Amino acid sequence: TKLLEGTKAKLEAPYRERILKQKETTLTPREREIRAKPKNERTPEEARLFEGISVALKVGWEEVAAEVAQNSTDQQQRESIKRQIYEIERHAPKPPAEAMAMIEESSVRPETWVLKRGNVKNKRMIVDPRPPEVLVANMGGSAAFCPPAHPIDTTHSGWRLALAQWMVATNNPLTARVIVNRLWQHHFGRGLVATTSDFGTRGEAPANQALLDYLAGELIRNGWHLKPIHRLMVTSKAYQLSTQSGDSTGADRDPDNRYFWRMNRTRMDAEGLRDSILAASGQLNRKAGGPGVLIGLEPEVRSLIFTEQEQVELWPVDDDPTERCRRSIYVYRKRNVHYPMFDAFDAPDALTPCPVRAVSTHSPQALVMFNSEFAQESAAALARLLLRYSEDEHVRVNEAFLRCYSRKPSRAEMREAVKFTSAGAGTELARWSDFALALINSNEFVYVP
Repeated sequence: TKLLEGTKAKLEAPYRERILKQKETTLTPREREIRAKPKNERTPEEARLFEGISVALKVGWEEVAAEVAQNSTDQQQRESIKRQIYEIERHAPKPPAEAMAMIEESSVRPETWVLKRGNVKNKRMIVDPRPPEVLVANMGGSAAFCPPAHPIDTTHSGWRLALAQWMVATNNPLTARVIVNRLWQHHFGRGLVATTSDFGTRGEAPANQALLDYLAGELIRNGWHLKPIHRLMVTSKAYQLSTQSGDSTGADRDPDNRYFWRMNRTRMDAEGLRDSILAASGQLNRKAGGPGVLIGLEPEVRSLIFTEQEQVELWPVDDDPTERCRRSIYVYRKRNVHYPMFDAFDAPDALTPCPVRAVSTHSPQALVMFNSEFAQESAAALARLLLRYSEDEHVRVNEAFLRCYSRKPSRAEMREAVKFTSAGAGTELARWSDFALALINSNEFVYVP
């Protein structure tokens, strides 16, 4: 690819030079003077202006693509080179999976200063490492955090280890409380402390302090293993309560269900909804591990993020269609590429922290679930599966309900479903695809029962 990149750069060079000269004609005499000055002779103000001028004169690839497009011969040659580079990179072996980690490269302990008004040039005094006083005041005092007086070895200062030990110390319940509160929020839709990222004075008080402390204690006693806590929560009586508010006393005393006298009715999150549709239609690939997978983009998304000047595929989806049906946790997420389903159903944008997901209801959700390419293809896949499953329409409907709702249809539902799939217009596949699409668009499918 280096040879091809060099050829491409050589072809683009005259165009880049021409664009640069055009930009230089817009500079003022003062800006020209600053550019002509040697670096060591520029004042701080001139150095700042020079950086701004350099940014303004930078030639972007979009400008080069637009300029080359005016010459059909060079345009074809450039796209041919790009296609060759693309094919080489596309079929190259994928790099091994890796995880980012922070390590200490030396045992040297840097000085930590108190800065007046945060100014790095206005140092007040040297301080030792320690969590904020507000965190340690009620957790055993300063003795709760005990960094070693000397480095552990030649590459470890011991400070990070001391911080980790303080965070999981038995006399520091805050870490365990925060973890179990987030687990409770995951299973019940709302944490025992509603403000999951704020346990301070501005946060809400726990709905049940004793329960929060009990769960935190269980987490510590189980060696900080999460699975036993998950099991404890999902096998509890509270988790098995109905979402129906049959108790009028509870509705009167606690209309917001702050004390969990019934189960909160929750909608599946965006990723879970996509996975459920794939599972119901028999397409879900349960393969675990590996790098992220590029799935297909809707036409409107592609037109927004990719310029028309670039003819080479910039979003190469996996050749294997089964790879594109892997669980959403493996779907490659790019911050400026928004999947319509994820956006419509309140998936975080990966730009800002999201301690609690919003749950909104609006018309684009119905449009995505009915009209998107993903929904249409998944409904057709479920229909083909049902047609292969049996020749009997009643058996097909029964299987469809089991796949989508984990229950058998009622007599009335069976009667209406058979009537719809046998008497509707269009081919048999089209009728069953419409039936499948209706099932995955129902509240019973989208909401957790």
